[in-house]
Amino acid sequence: MIWSKMKPQLENFLAPALADRVGYLSTSYRYSPDKNGKCCIAVDKKKYST
Repeated sequence: MIWSKMKPQLENFLAPALADRVGYLSTSYRYSPDKNGKCCIAVDKKKYST
C-alpha cells in the first residue's frame, strides 16, 4: 500500500484527544543504492524513530 493512502487510515485509528498531538512521518531516498527510507512517529512535535 502506498503511504499517501495508508497515512489517513492510520490517523483515523487515533483517539480524538490524540489527533492533534500524534503524527506519522515517512521518507524515502530515491537514489540511494538500497532505496532505504525512514519512518517515525511524532508526539507533540518530537520525533521518535523506529
